[in-house]
Amino acid sequence: MATGQATIATPTALREALREALAFPTVDDTQKTAKTEIIDALQKALDSRRQRIVISQTTVSLVRWFGLLVTGLCVMIGVA
Repeated sequence: MATGQATIATPTALREALREALAFPTVDDTQKTAKTEIIDALQKALDSRRQRIVISQTTVSLVRWFGLLVTGLCVMIGVA
């Protein structure tokens, strides 16, 4: 990501953390709850990363840029 190039593949650190969390043996309800919350947080982090990459690769169409320009001009005329 730092170089402007990113793939949707799972990063090694998050993948390892998720693997460790899934392999962690639970004894009581407290540990089960903690394990569930850790797994949910890691999955949310992975999903957020995927969404950021997808959004960063999208482009804005020429029609939208033109609409934004016209809107800006209308606002400037309205204020003046």
